[in-house]
Amino acid sequence: MFGIFLKDEQSGMPEMIDAIGTALRSMGDGEISISAYDTAWVALVKSLNGDNTPQFPSCIDWIARNQLLDGSWGLSFISENMWRLTKDDDNWTLCGFEIIFPMLLEKAKNLGVNIPLDDPTLEAIYAKRELKFTKIPRDALHVVPTTFLLSIEGMPGLDWKRQCKLQCPDGSFMSSPAPTAYALMQTGDPKCFEFLDRVVSKFNGSVPFVYPIEMFERLWAVDRLERLGISRYFKSEIKDYLDYIYRNWTEEGLAFTKGCLVKDIDGPWVSAFCDCMATMSLLFENDDGQFVCYARQSNQSVTAMYNLFRAANQTTFPDDDHILRRAKSYTRGFLRERRATGQLNDKWIISEGLPGEVGYGLDFPWEASMPRIETRMYLEQYGGSADVGIGKVLYRTNLFSNDMYLKVAKADLRKFQRLCRLEWHSLKRWCGKNNLEMYGVTRQSALRAYFLAAASNFEPSRAAERLAWARTAVLAEAISGCLLMSSNTHDDRTMTAEWLVGEFVNSDDDNPASGRGKKNSRVTSSLGYALRDLIDIHASGNASVADCLRGANGENMDKIDDLDRMVGFEMQELAQCVFQSCSSINRETRQTFLHVTKSYYYVALCSHETIEHHISKDSVVPTEIIRGLLRLVFVYVGKDAQNFLLNKYQRNRCHVREKVEESLHLMLNAQRNKNCMSSDPELLFPSSLKHNHVRRLRLCLHTSHPMATPIQVSILAALQELWKQVCWAGQWHHSLVVMIGEAFE
Repeated sequence: MFGIFLKDEQSGMPEMIDAIGTALRSMGDGEISISAYDTAWVALVKSLNGDNTPQFPSCIDWIARNQLLDGSWGLSFISENMWRLTKDDDNWTLCGFEIIFPMLLEKAKNLGVNIPLDDPTLEAIYAKRELKFTKIPRDALHVVPTTFLLSIEGMPGLDWKRQCKLQCPDGSFMSSPAPTAYALMQTGDPKCFEFLDRVVSKFNGSVPFVYPIEMFERLWAVDRLERLGISRYFKSEIKDYLDYIYRNWTEEGLAFTKGCLVKDIDGPWVSAFCDCMATMSLLFENDDGQFVCYARQSNQSVTAMYNLFRAANQTTFPDDDHILRRAKSYTRGFLRERRATGQLNDKWIISEGLPGEVGYGLDFPWEASMPRIETRMYLEQYGGSADVGIGKVLYRTNLFSNDMYLKVAKADLRKFQRLCRLEWHSLKRWCGKNNLEMYGVTRQSALRAYFLAAASNFEPSRAAERLAWARTAVLAEAISGCLLMSSNTHDDRTMTAEWLVGEFVNSDDDNPASGRGKKNSRVTSSLGYALRDLIDIHASGNASVADCLRGANGENMDKIDDLDRMVGFEMQELAQCVFQSCSSINRETRQTFLHVTKSYYYVALCSHETIEHHISKDSVVPTEIIRGLLRLVFVYVGKDAQNFLLNKYQRNRCHVREKVEESLHLMLNAQRNKNCMSSDPELLFPSSLKHNHVRRLRLCLHTSHPMATPIQVSILAALQELWKQVCWAGQWHHSLVVMIGEAFE
C-alpha cells in the first residue's frame, strides 16, 4: 500500500507540473472567485436606453440561480448576527465596510426591508465611518486617487464631473465592478459601461470584486513557487512574469493591475526590483516614520509589513541611503510587537500559517536562511486552497492558492530526501574507507556537513557539488584534528594532512547520483587547492586561525559589536554582488558563493539543538516506513498500545529513533506481566513475508539481553535491525515497504 502510493505519486508528478505550467502560461488578466455583492450592484444598473429593464439581465439570472432555497439572501442571519460586527477582529473587517454598510441599510429601509436600524452595534459602525472620513478632506476625494475609490458606492453626493477624472484607463474605478456600476448609474459614462460589459461577458453573467488582477497574481505566483522550492520547473514562465512586471513598473510602484491609479507596497516579490526599492520605500513612509501599505489607511497590515521586511533584508546594500535601513528597522519592530502580543491576524488574508511565516522570518535573518530549510518550514505554513483573501468580499485566487502547488512541493521534497539518503550513504562509506574517525570526524559532524550542503544546493543536478562541499568540510575537520594532535611531530602532522588531501583529490567519486566526468574532476582539484591553503594556514606556526584573522583585520576584531557590524556590512556587499553585479561570473555561481557564506552565518547563529531539529525536519526517514514498521512490530500487543506508540512518535518526530526506542521500553514494561508473552517469531512476522530483510530480523530473535524476556529482546532487536536496514542504510527498499503495506492493508 505504501510503496504503491509513493510510486503513483511520483508517476503523477510530471502531469501535475504540466498542469501548473499550463495554468501559468494561460493566466491572461488573472482569475478570481465571483462576488455576489458586486454582481448584485451590476444587476441594479437599468437599461441605458431609458426603459425600466436591467442593462445586464445575465446578472439577474446569476443571482436567481444562487439564492438560498427559500428564495432569500439570509435576512434572518443578518438580524441574528448583527452583534458580531463589534466583536470580530478588526483586522478581518472587509475593505470599506464601515462606509458601504450604513448606505446599504438606508437603501434597505427605503425598500421596506425589515432591518434593525436601532441596533446599538450600528453606532460603532457609524463612528468608524466618521473617523475614516476625517483622514481625508471630502474635496480631496475628487483630486487624489485613494482607496476610497473602491467604496464610492457608499458615498452619495459626489461631484461626478471631477470624480470621473480619477477613472482607470479601462473606464473602471479601482478596477472594481461595484463602484463602476454605481458610477454608471449616476453618469451613464460609456467607458464605465464598456468595462462592465467586458467583465460580465468574461465571467458569464457574474463579476468578481476586482478585475483584472494580472500584476497581483503574477507576483504572488512567483513568490509561492520560489518559497515552495519548485520554481526550477517553471523558469520560462517565471521569466515571462517578471518581464511583464518590469515592463509595467512605474516610479510610484505597483498595483494589483497595471491600470490602477492607487499603488501599494504589498508586492511579495518587490525585492526583485533592487534598483527601485529605495525610491519605492520612500513613497510609503509617512511623516511619523511609519511605513504603510496605503496612504491614510486605518490599520496596519501584517503581510504588507512582512513582505517589506523580507525585501528590505535582501536589498539593503552598503552604498544605499538610510531609507531601507529605516524600513527594515520599523518592520522588524512592528512584527516583533505583533508576535509578542499574539496579534498576527492580517487585514488582507486569512491564513493559519501566517504566524509561522513571521516567526521564521524574525528568528532566522535572511543572512542565515538556507533555501531548503526555508522551503521545508514553508511547507507547513502554506495553506493552499484553505487560504482566503480579504477585500470588499472574501475571495480566492486559485492560481497561487491551490493544493496542487503543495502536492508538487511535497513530492519534490520526498524525491530530494530519497536522493539525500543515497548521497549520505555514499559520504559515510567514503569517511569509513579513509578512516576519518581517527582524526575526530564523527558521524554527526559528517551528517551536519552534508546537511549544510544539501540545504543550500538542493537541485538534483548539483549532486557533485553537494558531495564535494560535504567532503571538503569533513576533510577540513579532519585536517584540523590531525594538526592539533599532540602525539605527533609538526612535520608528521603536516604530512598526514597532505596525504588526506591527496586521497581526496585522487579518489573516485562513488556518489551514485552524481556520475563522473571532467566537471567533477575540476571541482575536486579546485577544492584540493583550497584544502592545501588551509593546511598552510594551520602549519605556518602555533597561532590559531582566530589569531591569524585578528592580525589581518586589526585589534577591533576583539570587540563583538564591531565584528557584528563588519559581518553585516560584508554580507550586504556580497548580496549586492549577487543581485546587481554585471561581472562575467554567472548568477548561479554568484548565488552559490552567497549560499556558502550563509551556511557559515547559519551555523554561527543556530545552536546544535536547532540544527538537529532542522535535520530531523528534512529527515531521511519516511513517515510511511516508520508507521508500517511500528504496525509490523506491535501487531501482537493490540490496538491500544499500538495507537499510544504511534501518537507518541508523531509528537516527538524531531528525535524519532530515541523516542521510538523509549516507547518500546514503556510498552514492554507495561506488558511484562501479561501471559500473552511469547518468543514465537511467527506472532511478530507472518510466514507469508518471505524476504531477505525479514529473515535477517528473525536471526535477531536468538540474541540475549540481561533481565529481558525473549519477546522483549525480539522486538527491540527487530526494531533496531529494521531501522538500520531500511532507514539508515541510505537505500529505498521498495519491496519491503510494499510487504509492510500489504500485511496491514
